Amino acid sequence: MAASQACDVLEKSPTTARVIPSKTIPQGLVSCMQFSPEGSASDVYEAMKSALKSVVSGSVTYAIKDTDIEGVHITKDYYMAMKDDKGIVSCVKDKFQALYDLVANLVGDSSSLLTIIMGADVKEEEGEKITADLQKKYPSLDLDVRSGGQPVYSFLVGIE
Repeated sequence: MAASQACDVLEKSPTTARVIPSKTIPQGLVSCMQFSPEGSASDVYEAMKSALKSVVSGSVTYAIKDTDIEGVHITKDYYMAMKDDKGIVSCVKDKFQALYDLVANLVGDSSSLLTIIMGADVKEEEGEKITADLQKKYPSLDLDVRSGGQPVYSFLVGIE
């Protein structure tokens, strides 16, 4: 909202600013890859905005309390796999199982690239195992598994 308000303030100035309405980090990354300094502002904006439609995303985080959401029982300190449209995919004791549940739920017939951003609680060598496991299960997908070091979310996932 702050960025949109900044655009409103600049409306009558010679500076052009637009906000790409991404809602997740994977969406933002995909959108940024469409930036071209050679294009017109409106063409670049439209390309970046339309790229948002090409990615589905989700995350894995830990539960802070016991509850039930949309028929899924959430257990405190277990890991929740969540689609970013707010659907809970699973709640399990193991964060890696939660990741695999999420990926299985998000991958579709037209999926080609899987990006996983590992959180602060995931070691680099664990990323190598994740890559090997997922390459075996999804051989047609290109994988990009990186350390992001983010707190709270063990994994941020984007699928194009």
